[in-house]
Amino acid sequence: MADAITQLQQHLVEISFDMAKCIGTIFHESGELKAENGQVKDFDPSKSQELAQNIIKKIMQNDILISSLPQSFSTEEEQLQQIQELLKKNEEIDKELIEAKEKAKDVQSQISNRLLNLSNNIYGIK
Repeated sequence: MADAITQLQQHLVEISFDMAKCIGTIFHESGELKAENGQVKDFDPSKSQELAQNIIKKIMQNDILISSLPQSFSTEEEQLQQIQELLKKNEEIDKELIEAKEKAKDVQSQISNRLLNLSNNIYGIK
């Protein structure tokens, strides 16, 4: 969840920069608009349109990220309970790991002894 929130924050920062860039482009690069017969003359909307589409795309991505967030957040008590459950599972897995290592050592010892006996029999060592 923290990753989704970080992505959301990053998208909001990007949207802010894009909006500032769009406004700056409109302010600095747009010349005086001339109108004749109710029609705007000599205006190229392509750059502003591209910037606006980029902003809309990022807003839609934010909506997707927002919708992926949980509807309700856990309380501190619920989080502590979940941590305790995870710690308990971790302890159980640690015990299983220790048992597996002990079994592996036993099997390794048995294999070593069998190999030793086999090689002794092959070479006639008693």
